[in-house]
Amino acid sequence: MNVKLKRLCALFIDSIIIYFIIWIISLSQYIVDIKIANTLVALTSIIIIFIIIPRKDCLFGYESIGKKIMGLKIYKDGKRVLNKKILIKRITEGFFGIPFYIIYILKSNKSLGDEIMNTEVK
Repeated sequence: MNVKLKRLCALFIDSIIIYFIIWIISLSQYIVDIKIANTLVALTSIIIIFIIIPRKDCLFGYESIGKKIMGLKIYKDGKRVLNKKILIKRITEGFFGIPFYIIYILKSNKSLGDEIMNTEVK
């Protein structure tokens, strides 16, 4: 399987995990008042967007769960990136390119964050 397809599969895996977490929290509507459940879902979504996603490559080593499953690593200048600040900045810098992520990957196997931080996934 080529790297581009592996990256898209890793994105899918990471997205499914995020969706599943929000779905589990949304089940609280059957336990508590709907307004409280909606508040929990909103807070969880905010935490995921602003805290978890920028750090997704740092939570379980130096790659996301999807990248781990797909056997992908992040490199800079031919060396594996083991600096969590670089990993966080890579995602944060590329955050505005998310709507075009799939196009970037299919075109050049680099996300906007990879371009800005001069990293590559292989």
